[in-house]
Amino acid sequence: MIRDLIKLIRSIYGDGKIKLHAAKMTNDDMFFVNEAMKDRVDCYGFYVREFEQELAEYTRSKHVIATCSGTAALYAILNHFDDRDNAWIPNYTFKGTLNAVQKSGFDYGYSDINSETFGMNSFWMDGNKVVNVPVYLFGMPYGMNLRAGLVIEDACQALGTFYEGKHAGTFGEAGALSFNGNKIITCGGGGAILTDNDILAEEIREFIAKDFNLRMPALNAALGLSQLMRIEEIISSKREIAHRYQELFEGTEVKFVKEPKNCRANYWLSTIVLPDSDNRDSWFDALLENEIESRKGFEVLKDDSDQTHVVNECAGRVLCLPSGLPF
Repeated sequence: MIRDLIKLIRSIYGDGKIKLHAAKMTNDDMFFVNEAMKDRVDCYGFYVREFEQELAEYTRSKHVIATCSGTAALYAILNHFDDRDNAWIPNYTFKGTLNAVQKSGFDYGYSDINSETFGMNSFWMDGNKVVNVPVYLFGMPYGMNLRAGLVIEDACQALGTFYEGKHAGTFGEAGALSFNGNKIITCGGGGAILTDNDILAEEIREFIAKDFNLRMPALNAALGLSQLMRIEEIISSKREIAHRYQELFEGTEVKFVKEPKNCRANYWLSTIVLPDSDNRDSWFDALLENEIESRKGFEVLKDDSDQTHVVNECAGRVLCLPSGLPF
């Protein structure tokens, strides 16, 4: 089957080296950045405000605050709730989630994940003491109720992902997005905070401007604004690629991670789960030998946990396949 996969990837991306996920730049992107350079390149001005406004309209979030990275966005939110005792995070995610929690001073515990969507499968309901930090891994919707306790969503991988018609990052008190170089749309680097809470938005704006300067520069915002204008075209293409992968693995022992019912995933990274870690590693090596980049998912945050059985069972079998737009 690995030969069939290589053939499929080549039919999508053509010859030469194939990256896991690379931004696709256009003349419009260059035009917006050049115009920003004529205006001002710092953290003020038209392009930052316009990017925030367009993001607010797209996500239907009352407030959007642009930041220098997704991790900075998550940290700025969590820091606001440092009077809480604990945080609850999935045991399988990008380490930036854990770093933001640690830097905000929380004690923390680890949740197991849902084997279908890789979302956090349990929440602490005591909103007075615990901050729940779910992650939309690989851009996948949850397929579960996110309106539980105090929820701060790490939606950094999930711009354009909707659960029951509601955008990722808008279910809880606040959510974080990322526009890193490998995300659905990119600002080169950057992030954003989503919230409907007026007071929280005002205090976070002051925090990122005066305490740590975590703001997004105008050059980044200009690039993001240009890319945001074609986000549905981007997601449509990525979903088409994901569906071709899904068709290839249908009825086989390889599990393709697909969106739940009543959800719309952005399919940031098309992801499969192989029968065992040896299989995963051999596929990774075979793709690399054919100049095709893939990724072995994320590292388990606490590898000796006996409470995260799904993580322990499937983390070593995850492989992310090339998912960028064909050039």
